[in-house]
Amino acid sequence: MGISDWTTREACSRQDQVLQAAARCFVEEGFHGASMSRIAKAAKMSPGHIYHYFESKEEIIKAIVQRDEEGACDFLERFRSYGPDELADQLVGCVIDGVKGNTDAFHSLLTLEILAEAARNPSVREIVADVDRKFRRGMADMLEDRLGLEDALMRVEAVSALFSGLTIRAIRNPDLDLERLTSQIQKALRALLEP
Repeated sequence: MGISDWTTREACSRQDQVLQAAARCFVEEGFHGASMSRIAKAAKMSPGHIYHYFESKEEIIKAIVQRDEEGACDFLERFRSYGPDELADQLVGCVIDGVKGNTDAFHSLLTLEILAEAARNPSVREIVADVDRKFRRGMADMLEDRLGLEDALMRVEAVSALFSGLTIRAIRNPDLDLERLTSQIQKALRALLEP
């Protein structure tokens, strides 16, 4: 391992530290309530050090969204190795994790903060929409290719609406019966994956 590898890894670790601290601050104080100095304090860094990695809070929120894109790419990659007979079952099987993730209080609040900023800020909206578009297209391509589904993009849109809605439902109804809800979502997903 060379010095440049170590430096790159260290920078990624520090950036990740900033992103985690910023996410906590956005959830606790809102995007506009969280100052760069507050984020720096939460990250245990000086404000100048934060600016070394990110020029603004907008750049931080964009980096958080880009991190979500990496997660979406990993998700798609995980399913590319499955053939037609296994793919639908594997996708339905991952609903449990999807429900847990989309009803997690921290995730829900952070998602709503990001979407609120995307509604106000065209450059954040653009990156949020781009990440969503890439994921939907990647998933639709996989469903068309592996399962031969017609209208796959609209099916993916329906699934996306279902999971995005979980974020709001988790806030509006904190007493959701997640086990029963998961079962219903699995049934809905299985129906959407039928040719």
